[in-house]
Amino acid sequence: MTRKTRRTTLTLSVLAGALLGGTLLLLSPLAAQLLAESIPGLDWALLSNIGQAYGAVAALLTALSLVGVMISTLVQARSVRIASEQTWRLTQLELAKLVIDDPKLVQFEGVPWHGPEDDLPLRLRILVNLWLEQWRSMHNFGLMDDSEIHRLASGLFAGEAGRRHWVENSDGYRADRRNVRTRAFSRILDEELANATRVPAVPITLPQAAPGKRHWRAAAVAGAALIVGVAIGRLR
Repeated sequence: MTRKTRRTTLTLSVLAGALLGGTLLLLSPLAAQLLAESIPGLDWALLSNIGQAYGAVAALLTALSLVGVMISTLVQARSVRIASEQTWRLTQLELAKLVIDDPKLVQFEGVPWHGPEDDLPLRLRILVNLWLEQWRSMHNFGLMDDSEIHRLASGLFAGEAGRRHWVENSDGYRADRRNVRTRAFSRILDEELANATRVPAVPITLPQAAPGKRHWRAAAVAGAALIVGVAIGRLR
């Protein structure tokens, strides 16, 4: 049973108990009236003493009801936080897609772009960042445990792209003093990076230009050189 399932089960159990106790409390006058009608000569003094003892039980049930309300409030607050996090993730994804579709746009944040040869490293950096943020969110909300983060990070750091991104951006995760689970998340990735560096990383393979394109470019350069040579000869 996962942590989320246990919390949901506990919340529902407390709410059901509080509802049952409140219902019994409301029906107790009716039960007393039925009891008086069915048993002639009933000792009401004795019933009064029992009622006083029952008052302590009612106070206990009221306290349990308040606990149920508190738990329900906490669960609702967590749900609101998860919904806010999902909204932020969707916005981040939409912005990242703009740069993935047109890597030249990465220059808006001061990152240099020298040409198509930079497209793949930029796309890989964005993809790694999206995956790390997704794992961090799920780990913070208890939807992923430490062992799952260890396994995913081990695969990520097998390649050069993952190692490079974490080395350049891990300080931001460690600087989050408000969230204990984020700091735990960064420690797990640091451990897996240290383990991964024992073997060489899988390098980033850049796509090669098609032979036809290379020939066309070479012919264009040769043609331009020929034109310039003829022009210089005529000037002489």
